Amino acid sequence: MFKALFAAFIAVALVATTVATWPSVGSRLISDGGSPDAPPALPATVVLGVGDSIVLPDGSVLTFVEKIEDSRCPADAMCIWQGNAVLAFDHDGDAFKVTWGASGDGAATFGSYRLAITDAQPYPLASQPHDFADTVVRITVTEA
Repeated sequence: MFKALFAAFIAVALVATTVATWPSVGSRLISDGGSPDAPPALPATVVLGVGDSIVLPDGSVLTFVEKIEDSRCPADAMCIWQGNAVLAFDHDGDAFKVTWGASGDGAATFGSYRLAITDAQPYPLASQPHDFADTVVRITVTEA
């Protein structure tokens, strides 16, 4: 019992630390400190909240539309399956979904680019359900 509680505490502490060290949301570039409105040099790592967009080098726009599903095992629960987060994006009117977790690698190719999800917060907690609209995703965009 103690091991399970300790593991849950560590998981929650790691999630809280990760969120606390992220830059503010809104297409802020992490990799090069660039402007949210200027196309980034690739590869670029960005943090997007629901509805946030980033202008890509060719002038096209990538938008984080919503979190569709979050079946990841809550940090304060014991599960037999890792689960998934399914996130929806839009690239200049072309919608696509990315599955990250047990059933997907969190990557997708769109246009001449490749997107890889590196984190999605808040991480689920059984004791504290959250609104999907509060989701923040960290992605890396590269040339395909």
